[in-house]
Amino acid sequence: MRALLMLAMLVLAAPASAAAAAWNFRVMLDDREIGRHRYQLVPRDDGLELRSEARFDVRLWFVSAYRYQHEAVEHWQGGCLRTLQSQTVTNGERIAVSAREQDGQLAVERPAGRDLYPGCVWSFAY
Repeated sequence: MRALLMLAMLVLAAPASAAAAAWNFRVMLDDREIGRHRYQLVPRDDGLELRSEARFDVRLWFVSAYRYQHEAVEHWQGGCLRTLQSQTVTNGERIAVSAREQDGQLAVERPAGRDLYPGCVWSFAY
């Protein structure tokens, strides 16, 4: 959790001219590696792009008991989230979320509907 907080602080504080950076995490369950989670922060002319990719596979003997795949791309500008494209597959169930700034609000599309959030919006993990 501390690593995710540090990552969020870097996203908000990093200048657009900063070099690309990546953070790779091993995901553990009971001292056994079950997957990986990677973040990549890429400076763009109009802000920052944060990419996240996670893949977990919990196996009991030779059977997959839990599978998780997640990919997200966030675009940040001026310390605020401007767009988001996210897809998660948990044990075969797919969920997609997208967001886009419109007229000073962040419009978030999710399976259950659409929400509007005014002002500068930040994302968080888990």
